Amino acid sequence: MSDRFEVKFRYNTPSSKTSRASISSTSVSASSLSDARNKVISTRSSGNGIKVISVVKK
Repeated sequence: MSDRFEVKFRYNTPSSKTSRASISSTSVSASSLSDARNKVISTRSSGNGIKVISVVKK
């Protein structure tokens, strides 16, 4: 059974750590919190990757 999860994430930036990257959010259907996290990483990750900030069940 799949549930809906909202995942907030930030794209990694190759520049200095002081730059503030914007936070993005997306909703996914998944069987667990970790599955939702992995789905977002696999579909949204670019060459620099992403950092997941939160996963919330809807």
